[in-house]
Amino acid sequence: MSDMILEPTAVAQWQHVVREASSEANRNLPDDIEAYLVLTLQRHIRDTEGLQRRMALDYLSALQNTGALRGDALQTVGDHCLLLAGLFPQQATRRQVQVGYFVDLGRAAYRDLGEQLRASAALLFQRLAEAFLSLTEVLHALRNLGGAPALTAAEALDFWSETGSAYALQTLRRHTGSLPARSVSRKRH
Repeated sequence: MSDMILEPTAVAQWQHVVREASSEANRNLPDDIEAYLVLTLQRHIRDTEGLQRRMALDYLSALQNTGALRGDALQTVGDHCLLLAGLFPQQATRRQVQVGYFVDLGRAAYRDLGEQLRASAALLFQRLAEAFLSLTEVLHALRNLGGAPALTAAEALDFWSETGSAYALQTLRRHTGSLPARSVSRKRH
């Protein structure tokens, strides 16, 4: 990270770091999406227990709930998947899945939540589902700003192959000094 800048509040500090990471990832997040990411980081960053949970089981459990319980559970799954994919992608390797698994699951949780809600809240979660990959890239950049690369060269290649992430390709280029010799078919966009 560049020189440490102390902001007057924790939210302002997170916002500063997210903006710096957004710039590093070459992603311009809309204000509402950026604000949601900032609040998610502030709310969940110390929730190590939640990040150890089995997301697929939590997702299926959430779908069996109704009303506010369902909404809260879907939001938690989406938030945890976002943090796992963006800040802790090595958890995917430990769980023997690819990082794109968390992207797909988190995107689905936000999309399902957006379909359940009304008006502006529904729109926010639909937009979060659409921006999930960009948010993951911003969180990868946030890790890189702290001096801890989010992805190894092999993980960057896999993530780029799975999702088409421009930031993963840039990370791969940083690790290897080159680009893949041939185009790898991308499963998702």
